[in-house]
Amino acid sequence: MGESCLSCEITSGRRTVPGGAVQETRFFHAHQDVAYPIPGQIIVTAKRHFCFLTEMSQAETSEFLPLVQRIRREQERQLGIEHVYYIYNEDTTHHFHLWMVPRYPWMARFGKSIEAVRPALRHAREQMSSEHHLAAVAEAAAKLRESLAREVEPDGHCDRYLRPETTASVAREALRHVIAPNQNPARSLDRPQSKDVSNSDIDNPRCRSLYP
Repeated sequence: MGESCLSCEITSGRRTVPGGAVQETRFFHAHQDVAYPIPGQIIVTAKRHFCFLTEMSQAETSEFLPLVQRIRREQERQLGIEHVYYIYNEDTTHHFHLWMVPRYPWMARFGKSIEAVRPALRHAREQMSSEHHLAAVAEAAAKLRESLAREVEPDGHCDRYLRPETTASVAREALRHVIAPNQNPARSLDRPQSKDVSNSDIDNPRCRSLYP
């Protein structure tokens, strides 16, 4: 493990993830990405410290895809997410993790190709940090956690992270402090002051379901 590996700190429990994990298995830890407040944007992180997909053990490989599939099914069932970008990076990442980035109607302004992901993420970080947005993020994470908690691993593994003990209100408060400018030392991201939700962000019924 690296001396300052954030992923190792999170998966080992030494550092708390705001809102908690949406699901934890024997080999992986999945949680809402709080750096970019997009409801249902999940990071699936390996518990063991390695970088490349080719370094997965057979047991890890067998567990990884079913976990991603379960999360993906619940993203659609619970949040109405129709499409997801899967991002895995080897040249700047030092601990294996997969981003599951939902595609929402408001992202259409940035295009549909993979090139649209970066500006959409930047928009979320800079324009979607209001209490209203953070409440939607916390609610989405709670929905995923509760729905995934009803599923037990094939080997019967089910630990404290699979139980919906963290309420939406607790997750919302934790997210509020992390997303606030200059209050997330874990990620060196400079965030401007929060802004209110614009009509353009909620003019689609699917968006309104996530931003009540």
